[in-house]
Amino acid sequence: MVRVYNILICICLGCSAIAAQVQAQPICTPQAFGMYNINIDMVGETGRAAREQGVSEATKTALSQLLSRIVALPDDQILAIDELVAEDAVNLVHIQSETALANRYIARVDICFDAPILRQWLAGQGLAWAETLSPEILILPVWQDPSGARIWQRNNAWLDGWDYQADTHTGLVQFSTLPRLLQNERQIQPDAVLAGDKAPLQQAARLAKAQQILMVHAHLEYGLRDKSVNLRAFLYSREGEIVTRLSEQTVLLDGTVNMLSVFEAFQDNVLMDMEASWKKANLVTTEQPESYIINAEIASLADWRRLQADIRAIDAVRDLSPVQLGLGSGSLRVSIAGSTTAFQQAVVAAGYDIQIDSGRFVVSQAQ
Repeated sequence: MVRVYNILICICLGCSAIAAQVQAQPICTPQAFGMYNINIDMVGETGRAAREQGVSEATKTALSQLLSRIVALPDDQILAIDELVAEDAVNLVHIQSETALANRYIARVDICFDAPILRQWLAGQGLAWAETLSPEILILPVWQDPSGARIWQRNNAWLDGWDYQADTHTGLVQFSTLPRLLQNERQIQPDAVLAGDKAPLQQAARLAKAQQILMVHAHLEYGLRDKSVNLRAFLYSREGEIVTRLSEQTVLLDGTVNMLSVFEAFQDNVLMDMEASWKKANLVTTEQPESYIINAEIASLADWRRLQADIRAIDAVRDLSPVQLGLGSGSLRVSIAGSTTAFQQAVVAAGYDIQIDSGRFVVSQAQ
């Protein structure tokens, strides 16, 4: 029997068909332990049996995706969890939409898992994992062929493929793309982006509210007797400064190569490499979390409360307690599991400036 906790929509299986819709998605805490948009389409002897089996299968699917997200192993090395019953680790099931028929159940659900239960199981198995979500990274794809460079063209396999990757990626690294709007096209020109001009990169980061930009460039070139495509990926800061070159390859298109498959393989490799690097830098330690002091500029009690709420919302934070509040300033003690660099990035993403002074964090509102 499947145990479903805190289901947010009442179900009436006595009706021949019911459809329900909820717009807002729940926010799982920590965010890394929530899986969204899990589809169910199950047939059973009765509608109730179909629902129970469907939710059970969805829970197993969601848990498999969650482990792929957080465990620092390739997917094919993550063993089946025989000891852990998936339903026992569920904290919340949220039903986005559902249709219940006489012997069929169709739904889309979000599932939040119980972080302490999973952490205990992972530590007991000796597995390394990360659970800190990255700040937003904007994917800015550029397509170039003999007719010119493009960012905003529709029905382009290279550009559309990156939109799909950003929409469907479920890892710890958070990706987004910009909508193909005329105002964006006017402000962000592909030739300027390829030239490394900081202004359009900075504008793109502002529009996306992103901390970094993944610029991916595909260049289709024709020779005298053949053609090839050169694929490159660069990571930029929100200030438009290049951080690193992630990948580059040139593929000869000799008639036996499917260019769409080449694109998909390159996209998968770039994103998997970024995920692996992020996990490695943000592994959770099973030892006691490190404790730090945060000194902050405080203009009002509302600012003080907001700062505490924003810090508590960061996945790596295990505990937070006020130390002192004075005129214009306050101090907090924070316990962090994982990378302090990732913690600082999360603080910046929340709208603050952060520095380290004499072993303490100094936080202020971003200008």
